[in-house]
Amino acid sequence: MRFKPTLSSFGFLAAGCILLASCGGGGSDSATQTSNNGNDTGSSGTASAYPAGSQQAGAFQKLNAARTQCGFGALAQAAQLDTSAGAHASYMTVNNSYGHFEVQGQPGFTGVAPSDRQTAAGYRWMFSGEAIAQVATTDTGADAVRFLLAAPYHAALLVNGFRDVGIGWGPVGGLPVLTIDLGTRLGQSNQGVTGVVTYPCSGITDAVPVGGSETPSPFPSNASATWGQPVTVRGPADLRITSASITGPLGSVQLQAIYGDGQQADPNGTGDFTQGFFTIIPATLQPNATYSVSIAYTTGGTPGRTDFSFTTTSR
Repeated sequence: MRFKPTLSSFGFLAAGCILLASCGGGGSDSATQTSNNGNDTGSSGTASAYPAGSQQAGAFQKLNAARTQCGFGALAQAAQLDTSAGAHASYMTVNNSYGHFEVQGQPGFTGVAPSDRQTAAGYRWMFSGEAIAQVATTDTGADAVRFLLAAPYHAALLVNGFRDVGIGWGPVGGLPVLTIDLGTRLGQSNQGVTGVVTYPCSGITDAVPVGGSETPSPFPSNASATWGQPVTVRGPADLRITSASITGPLGSVQLQAIYGDGQQADPNGTGDFTQGFFTIIPATLQPNATYSVSIAYTTGGTPGRTDFSFTTTSR
């Protein structure tokens, strides 16, 4: 039986702003951001200080390759986020506990929520988020990123406008877990995009044919739901998708859902798919196959269209 990755994301903006993604429902962060004396240094662009060949380096490179190729902008490695992600990875290992929240008094505790751990590490955040993925022993950090990008809520989090990233890796219950901490520093704005962009986009060759096991689930009434590589769409706040289709070697692919303004409501009410964010979720796809996507939309009352192809891998 093939191992299915277990995925969970938790993200939020500063106090009073909308929720990006959550594990188990969640809500907006109610803490007020305070200053600290942390030195917010970090790498710029796609360069990183991760050891060559490490799982962290592979995950960083895969995430930035996807973001830059598809028009979402590169993330910079931030030492403080490496500290918070690495500390949480160690906490999960020591306590054999998989999830976003820590319990005060437990070994390795550095903060209850991801934002608490980022603050403890000296990262002065304006926007904050975290994604974790537990994968098979044969999977890499880069594979874990691919699986996260094939999960609707995680994909929305990973292609959001954050500027910085830190990565942790460690075993939980004998299986490796990737921890990705995301942030934008206090006083900065999130990255924007030019026009309407998507993931996957033209030329992506490692999309996932079958996804599932996401928390929260895009189909909460079906505990065993599966889907193919979702198409995450991001554009101006007034973006509206008017039609979409995906065609592959067996013909037209069933679209199980399109969540976003003017389409279906997000069943979990996370706020991920509003103000220019959409997810198009197809039925499971064929491995090692090429799919053509066509999306018609309007922005500012003006119609537009994007057409592209992507290819799936064997897993």
